Amino acid sequence: MGKKTIVIAAVACHFEEAGKLCLTTMRRLELALTRAGCYAGENEEVVYLVTGDVPFEKGKDQRSEQTLAWLQREYLVNRGVSWKKVFIMDGVGLFSEARNTTEFVRNTFPNCWKFIIFSSNWYFWPGKLIWWKAARKSGLRAEFVPVYKNGGSRTKWLYGAYAVVVWGCLFIGLVGILDLLMTQLQSRRVNSFKFDGCG
Repeated sequence: MGKKTIVIAAVACHFEEAGKLCLTTMRRLELALTRAGCYAGENEEVVYLVTGDVPFEKGKDQRSEQTLAWLQREYLVNRGVSWKKVFIMDGVGLFSEARNTTEFVRNTFPNCWKFIIFSSNWYFWPGKLIWWKAARKSGLRAEFVPVYKNGGSRTKWLYGAYAVVVWGCLFIGLVGILDLLMTQLQSRRVNSFKFDGCG
């Protein structure tokens, strides 16, 4: 009988600059690393999923082709995690990242018994519902670990408004339409992503 798998999903925030993670993203990764040692037992293995496979600015030079997810994997590997245990997830925003990541877990880790998502507390205002619904659809039970004391007032106001829209769409049955709209709007991130989540 194989080991049970604990899957940790670390959600990216943004770039500080080309080739460099922002402080918020690094705090999320650090908490994930710290908590990982508390989760795994003798017959359990921990794997990491990192989101944000988008570049700071595509096509300028080799360094700028490093995506947020690629930099997160590098960050974890530099802290002792085997590169074989870090997987880069596809997606361009809340809805597509949640959907693609939970489907990947379902298809890749049949022995997954813990699925834990690390992100900022303000990210979970709209994000918790979206990830919970995606996980449930994939037959997973998601756990959420918020990271506090990060992000600026502008970002918190933005995510607060986003949460009102998400919960409002849930109430009137339009979450699916919001998913399509937001994923289409955010698809341009595959060419350039310069949103500042720490401001």
